[in-house]
Amino acid sequence: NPADAANNKSSFSILEGLFKYTSGLISSRPNPDVQMNTVYGAIGVRGTEFVSRRDPCSTTQEVYLIHGQLAIKPVHATVTNIVDAPATIFYDATNVWISGLTQEAYEAAQDQVNQTNSITFNSWQTQHFGCPNGNPLATADADPDGDGQNNHAEFLAHTDPNNSASVFRVV
Repeated sequence: NPADAANNKSSFSILEGLFKYTSGLISSRPNPDVQMNTVYGAIGVRGTEFVSRRDPCSTTQEVYLIHGQLAIKPVHATVTNIVDAPATIFYDATNVWISGLTQEAYEAAQDQVNQTNSITFNSWQTQHFGCPNGNPLATADADPDGDGQNNHAEFLAHTDPNNSASVFRVV
């Protein structure tokens, strides 16, 4: 509500995954009362467009700042980092790393946001097993539910690898 600054606030919490945020489509006035809370800290939005991602196997939050400015404050830090676009930002609970935003990184982030088929074997593994790295139950040839179908077959059949009743059957 631009007429009432006291009610012109929003706060979002993001645990993992990918999101794109674009502001300024209705009003170009930066709003310091918009905040994205992540596992590792807060992103204060300052009239901006950015893509952010946290892979469940990673210990950092990735931010690709396309337009505008962000205020990044890690959970265990006392300093808020003000970053102007274009920039690539990585942060964990205590540190922030900033570099230029390359065209290649921008296009890769945009491609991931615009992807219409998000189900790859890797994303399927993450959906069913969390971080699949080093998890023997998440390998392609594992059969964690003991139904006789390995994970690759379960992926292809769109069945649940953790539920032995969820199996592909030809009737």
